Amino acid sequence: MITADMKAMDILALAIKSEIEAAKFYRKLARKIKAEFLKKKILFLALEEKKHQAILRRLSRQRFGTAPSIFPEQGIEPGFKVTSTKGLKVAELFKLALEAEKAAEAFYRQGREKVEDSQAQHILNYLSRVERSHAALIKSEMDLIERFPEGYDVAAFHLGDELMHIGP
Repeated sequence: MITADMKAMDILALAIKSEIEAAKFYRKLARKIKAEFLKKKILFLALEEKKHQAILRRLSRQRFGTAPSIFPEQGIEPGFKVTSTKGLKVAELFKLALEAEKAAEAFYRQGREKVEDSQAQHILNYLSRVERSHAALIKSEMDLIERFPEGYDVAAFHLGDELMHIGP
């Protein structure tokens, strides 16, 4: 997480690294999923993480005239640093993703409290809230995996894509 001795550029580099790792993780997870409707949701999260990278790079260029070129070895959440998905079940990968999204939300919230620039605070607040929404989406899918495990192990969900997530 963020330490007292970290500079703003260090925080941005750590955040960008984390977004890179998150996007890679979601792409790996998508390759493991057979259900097309779920795969699309996971690829949406990968795209969101890529957008976050762009936001953070833009913030860095606005504040410092440059974006970080040196990144830490690891981002904020070791759960995204999964080298192999072999042997891991989709539910286990979702649990890792949920933990990582919660850590990302806390990271951005903590970062917001440490920076003084109001634009940076606004962006970090936005990212914190977006990570919270990602966690909610993942939690929702985890609940569905628990209720309908067979739908996450076959190529086509037997209830039909058009029926998923329809309700009151």
